Amino acid sequence: MRTTDPRFHTLLKETLATPNQTTGDEVVSNSVKTFFKRWPWIYNFLKKLGPAYSPGNHYDLHGRLNEFFGGAVHDKVLLNLGSGTYRIHPEITNVDMFPFKEVDVVADICNTPFKDGTVDGVVCEDVLEHIARAPQLLKEISRVLKPGGLLMLKVPFLYPYHSSPDDFYRWTESGIRYALEKNGFHVKESGAHGGPMGALQGILMHIFAIMFSFGSKRIHFFLVQFFMVVLSPLKLLDLLFLLSPFSLDIASDIYVVAERQN
Repeated sequence: MRTTDPRFHTLLKETLATPNQTTGDEVVSNSVKTFFKRWPWIYNFLKKLGPAYSPGNHYDLHGRLNEFFGGAVHDKVLLNLGSGTYRIHPEITNVDMFPFKEVDVVADICNTPFKDGTVDGVVCEDVLEHIARAPQLLKEISRVLKPGGLLMLKVPFLYPYHSSPDDFYRWTESGIRYALEKNGFHVKESGAHGGPMGALQGILMHIFAIMFSFGSKRIHFFLVQFFMVVLSPLKLLDLLFLLSPFSLDIASDIYVVAERQN
């Protein structure tokens, strides 16, 4: 369901996000990332080379959407909060504070324009760590979801600092479970998304960048991206490591599927 669909507007509160909630690109601290977001396919391809995406993980959210919603995605109201440039599915509404390509609703995701209990499902991937008001975002998701609505969440655990435009939090699996339960959710499924080799890739690409950047921020940034690509084959080993339940203890990222309780 998109903003061009008349049914969509029945889900909105009376006041939409005001213009001053839309932050221009000049506010984004990393201008290079913002530059590449003009070409979403390039940005999203490079993102998948990073530590958060390991082959062999059990979190194929995008491939399991029909499973989660009984094969009726087109009949559901689904939001991707903090979507950036990535379009998961044509029936999912992208919500972001930046007016990037593929964003349907420009809004503060901690105070969305949607009415209480009108949304069937929310996707929030690699976003919560960038929100200083992370507890408020969880409350907002709980507010807009219907009872029985699903939240598909991905958060970092052993992952380097990455500003977009800033970076505030990390979670263990038990920590994110606790935060969700405090906000009226029941966790149905959780596990490692980026595995131990993804975590190692994240550490090594920063160590090598520090060694060869000689104190230059600009050189350091580009070396981090360079070593991210060079070291990305390490993640192939996660095909084996993620078979172990202990991989969760040293995962780069954690996924959770949670249900909004009555």
